[in-house]
Amino acid sequence: MVTVLLRLKLTLLIRAFRRSTWTAFGMVIGYLYAALLVFPLAIGIIALRAASVDLADTVLTVGFSSLTLAWLVFPLVLSGVDETMQPARFALLPVSARRLMPGLLLSSFIGAPGVALIILTVAWVISWSRDVLSTALALCCAPLAAATCVLLSRALTSAMSAALSTRRHRERAGLVAGLAGVMIAVITQCVPLFIRSSRGEGEHLEMGWVVRVVRWSPLGWAWGAPAEAARGDAGSAVVLVVLATVCAAALYRWWQWALERALTSPLQGLGGSEKVHGGRRWERLFGMSPAGAVAARLARAQTREGQRVTALVGMVAVPLIILIPPAMRDTSGQLRFVAVAPPLVVLMAGVGLVSGTAAEGNRLWVHAVSGMRGRDDRRGRVWGGMVYPLILALSVVMVGAVLIQDLRVSVMSCAAAVAVGGISAGAASWLSAVAQWPAPDISEGAFQMNSGGGLRSAVVAVGELLLTAVGALPVMVLVAFGSAGEGWAVWMSVPVSVICGGVGLWLGVRVGGDYLDRHWSEALQAMRRQ
Repeated sequence: MVTVLLRLKLTLLIRAFRRSTWTAFGMVIGYLYAALLVFPLAIGIIALRAASVDLADTVLTVGFSSLTLAWLVFPLVLSGVDETMQPARFALLPVSARRLMPGLLLSSFIGAPGVALIILTVAWVISWSRDVLSTALALCCAPLAAATCVLLSRALTSAMSAALSTRRHRERAGLVAGLAGVMIAVITQCVPLFIRSSRGEGEHLEMGWVVRVVRWSPLGWAWGAPAEAARGDAGSAVVLVVLATVCAAALYRWWQWALERALTSPLQGLGGSEKVHGGRRWERLFGMSPAGAVAARLARAQTREGQRVTALVGMVAVPLIILIPPAMRDTSGQLRFVAVAPPLVVLMAGVGLVSGTAAEGNRLWVHAVSGMRGRDDRRGRVWGGMVYPLILALSVVMVGAVLIQDLRVSVMSCAAAVAVGGISAGAASWLSAVAQWPAPDISEGAFQMNSGGGLRSAVVAVGELLLTAVGALPVMVLVAFGSAGEGWAVWMSVPVSVICGGVGLWLGVRVGGDYLDRHWSEALQAMRRQ
């Protein structure tokens, strides 16, 4: 069974590579990008073999424990778990969860994240090959640590996916995932500042207690054992190995329970009744035209569909992350950086519009067969997708004006937001029309990801950022001159931003809509999930 599942995963990967030129290009770019990140890290990890035990312990234990946490957090908060080997697809086959689990576990290492984890783990083993005991423990703990990363991600997401059988639960899960991302970002900003303030600016920051806490947490049991062995504390090293083994076994059993539920209850979203909420406030705002209907549906979905809720909460986190450090340091001069938040918020909204079309599923098919013009579809998506980000950006500008008390900074922040928002929305309207990929329906929640489109969506998002940067360049130049003290540039940035943003939005909606009118069938075919 292990061989069958591994061969199946490789076949699906090769099939995804051959599906289209876009898929192949996206996968190649993704693997090259992963290689550029992983190999320098691996070389640096191996170089720590010549460093002191304390330094290597601090870097490797904390770093690899964070890697384990990333395997848990990133699939939940960002994009979900690869569903090419979705357990529910095996429900009709006469095979038990016990037989499937070894093959599914090993197949998780096929792909860019799994290969990167293996390379970094091998570098970690080489770094701790200092003596016989530490080398033996590193070789023993390496598979335990790698398996823990995968099991932690698979077990939790499988359990939560089984629980998210109704739309209401998926909406709440999206909110929880978004809040978790906000809390992680805020804590990441606050903890170093708290430690530094408690010890004084001029004192040496001692990391020993942090390393000890991480090492004796479940995230660091497997990664911290060789460090104890290298110090000569064999007893603590053995205890950590035992704890890591128990943790991996517990996660394996948890995953088995979740997998058995998925195999015996493969149908999602069929049980339970939910209250239907009425209301036509968005229709009254946008009107009853075809574009207004699309805008009203998308605006309503911003607070109901898990992935959109997660993205919206992430936009709220941007001003918090920028504002908290200067507030904790009590340095009013650095509060000026809050002026960067409005352009970032609308830029994130534009990037979200790129992937929104591919995730529409059957709803986009309704637009095509009903005779809706492509321009109405593009225009409605911009209205509905940008309404909440614009409200948030305007609120941040007003708060920033009160905190900074500098009219010129507020004017430049508004100008940059108008230019970036209009150009990014226009670029998204065009790119999402000409480039589609298979993706799970966005109503399936914040925990789904399709293997065929993840890399391609990343490539298209990079194109969105590049187009936005080029289009907003004149406004950014004026903002730079205004920041340097040129008063004329501050006020000139306002009309230039309106022109750049308006032209970019009009051009993207027009060109993208006309392209959809000619290629509705091709777009729907490209989005069909294999």
